[in-house]
Amino acid sequence: MSPLPQPPLPPGPVADLFGALHELHHRAGWPSLRRIAAEVGCSHTTVSVAFSEPRLPRWGLLELIVEALDGDVEGFRELWLAASAADTDLGPTTSVPAPAASTASGPAPAEPDQRERFAAPRELPAPIVPVVGRAADLARLDDAFEAAQAGTGPGVVLITGPAGVGKTCLAVAWSHTVAGRHPDGQLYLDLRGYDVSRARTPAAAAESVLRRLGVAAAAVPRELADRSALLRSLLAGRRLLLVLDNAHSADQVAPLLPGAASCFVVVTSRDGLPSLVTRAGAQRIGLRRLDEDDATTLLAQLIGKPAAARPDAVAELARRCAYLPLALRVAAEVVTRDPDWELAEQVARFEGRAARLDLLDAGGDERTSVRSVFSWSRRRLGPQAGTLFELLGFSPSRELETAAAAALLGAGPAAGAAAVDELLRAHLVERRGDAIGLHDLLRDYVVELAARRPAAERHAARQRLFDHHVRATGRAAAAAFADAGSAEARTWLDRHRQSLLAVARSAGQDSPSHCLRLAALLHPYLEVSGYYGDAIALQRTAIQTAQRPGGDRAELAGALRRLAGVLRRSGALAESLAAAERTMALYEELDDRAGIASALDALTAVHVRQGRNELAGEELARAVELHRELGDGPGEAAAANRWGIALMQLGRFADALARHEHAYALYRTLGQRVALGRVANNVGVVSLRLGRYEAAHAALSEALTIATEVGNRAGMGVALANLGEVAERRGRYADAVESYRQGIEVCAQVGYLAGLADARRGLGVVLARQGAHAKALETLRAALELGRGAGDADVETATLNDIGLAERLAGADGAASHRAAYEAAGVTGDLFQRAKALDGLAWAALAGTDVPLARSHWLEALGLFDGLGVPEAADVRAELARLGTEAPSTLAPVE
Repeated sequence: MSPLPQPPLPPGPVADLFGALHELHHRAGWPSLRRIAAEVGCSHTTVSVAFSEPRLPRWGLLELIVEALDGDVEGFRELWLAASAADTDLGPTTSVPAPAASTASGPAPAEPDQRERFAAPRELPAPIVPVVGRAADLARLDDAFEAAQAGTGPGVVLITGPAGVGKTCLAVAWSHTVAGRHPDGQLYLDLRGYDVSRARTPAAAAESVLRRLGVAAAAVPRELADRSALLRSLLAGRRLLLVLDNAHSADQVAPLLPGAASCFVVVTSRDGLPSLVTRAGAQRIGLRRLDEDDATTLLAQLIGKPAAARPDAVAELARRCAYLPLALRVAAEVVTRDPDWELAEQVARFEGRAARLDLLDAGGDERTSVRSVFSWSRRRLGPQAGTLFELLGFSPSRELETAAAAALLGAGPAAGAAAVDELLRAHLVERRGDAIGLHDLLRDYVVELAARRPAAERHAARQRLFDHHVRATGRAAAAAFADAGSAEARTWLDRHRQSLLAVARSAGQDSPSHCLRLAALLHPYLEVSGYYGDAIALQRTAIQTAQRPGGDRAELAGALRRLAGVLRRSGALAESLAAAERTMALYEELDDRAGIASALDALTAVHVRQGRNELAGEELARAVELHRELGDGPGEAAAANRWGIALMQLGRFADALARHEHAYALYRTLGQRVALGRVANNVGVVSLRLGRYEAAHAALSEALTIATEVGNRAGMGVALANLGEVAERRGRYADAVESYRQGIEVCAQVGYLAGLADARRGLGVVLARQGAHAKALETLRAALELGRGAGDADVETATLNDIGLAERLAGADGAASHRAAYEAAGVTGDLFQRAKALDGLAWAALAGTDVPLARSHWLEALGLFDGLGVPEAADVRAELARLGTEAPSTLAPVE
């Protein structure tokens, strides 16, 4: 831009004023008239006239131009007053009284006349309607006002909140409701703290208020303190409402506060202005974004008739606008601009980060463009806070702890905390528990800002962030599953689970080591807590990362092993087996004996679930020895525990109990409480099979206590279901139903299908014994489908037998169900369920009056039950006695 033409003027004060103005324009880099006009808030023609016409411009306009060009407002005021006095022929658009004699303390002689010339302003802008979702905030303003009138509260209210949240809208709307109670006027002043124009200085703001109250320009004192004193004198005893909008600091506001309790002041700011609260006693009212319902209501009212036909589109648009009132109003204007477009098509345009911010630019109006409004807040930040704000665009997580933010910034804890506090005060981030976060539109904005920073800075910031998360996760995971078990650490993991998963996924793109480390650290927590979907997704991300060229094959095997375990727990046995087999192949290729032992654990866990107990037993014997040779106590304990499960399903209860007790002792020594709780559950199940109900109840109660303490939700569900079976065996049906229902609820929450199926199976048995036959059969058949879906052969076989029992209690023979159970038990080698099937078939034969067949089935069942050492043998022996058959007191044990 070239210099602007100067008007031809003779030497003197007027020429001096215009010369200084053009010199200021030159020092500012000759900005265009349109740019200056945008800063001032007028047309470029008006600015051109002020520079080029041989006419003294109004002081109010000249003041804004000087502020926009970063000039000395006080110096130009002196030049303007001198020009006004020297050449009245040029005639300023507003006459100026001759300067009064002044003293160091201001225009004392003129002060008595000021109250006589007091002008009662009526300056409130028109309210922005509709006002939605602010009833509680309006009520708080009412309460604050009434308290101030009664002398029991401060006469200053501070409305704070993020950019675009509707602070001015609320302040103006409320002010209109009390305007009639302020007969001496309602003065509105935009302090331009966050604006395209330069912010008003405290001195300029004080002068503007005094002039609006009728004080002549020449009578305005030079010193800020004197201006403030004059303002207090003018307002003494008057009832005036003062709305100070868009303040950026308490220093802007403090000189404008009346001394009279009869006046009331409403201040709005994006900053929390803590010093205004402490120094002036201001009552702070914080505004938040609208909730979903209120945001949708506001948007529907703004859009009008088209909104009624597509409430789903309105709700989606509200979500994409982050429920921010300014964005909602701009979006409503955008989607109603062209009536030929369908609303849903218009809403679809708001998908995507850049598109959304571009559409919300309000037609180029910088005062309502969402991107511009955010930028004004950014400009007010200090260097550290400003850098952190932009670096947040590099964070993959929606929330960050203060320590994580400090790591991202590359600053120490104190500097990081200070930067976070500044962002919070500026409402550029939201406090979310122990973390900070950004709403979606601000996140879109910071991602844009971050993209402009150098690639090397992006890499360094992300590496610092990833390092922090690995360290923090490692500490929390170690504490959560230590012997004592830290509830605080588990709460931290729960609180930040989604953020940690997002970091791990993002690290997989450019920092494989961090991704793989987080996948290993988070897995025990995710699996124990029942977040199976998250665990599966995380391990698959780790597998993809490790499979890249140059990837670590040992890391790949570890991720596959973890994936096999969580797939098994979720019921995907075929996929689990495939992952376990790939794990074994990799570890054998690497000749990693510890890895081979862990792969055996993964394989046998699937085989046990599938009912391939003989194979699993052989593999587990090998695994126990291998872990023992390696000095791997946890591995030996895990293999011993699973071996016990296989032996129990084979009917070798005494051997199973011995393996579980060995695992229990190892885990207790190692202080691994999660695993200790699982083994205690298995001890309880074997004790239950053996009819040792007191021992079973004690072990299962311990399992439930440990699972609850360590947050093992699947373990809680299983222990509750097993306690239900103990109660059912004792005839305590009400207690059994309650335990089963709790177990069902917990297993359903975590998606543990095998546990859910078993709990429903147990509930069905109790319902059958209580005579609720239809409900019992419905529950049992649902359990059977779940068991089959989970691929759990043990649950499937047991449920078939229980369906046969329920059918018999309902008046049918149940033979088909027991026969199916008998065949299934033959495949799995489950002697206990095979004996139960024979018992059921005996009852079916007896119902058909085939006594010899019933006797034959019972004799075979007795042989199995006796060999297993279970209490069911006594029941069968009693039935044989009723048939007049003398059974052997003890049959040979089952081999």
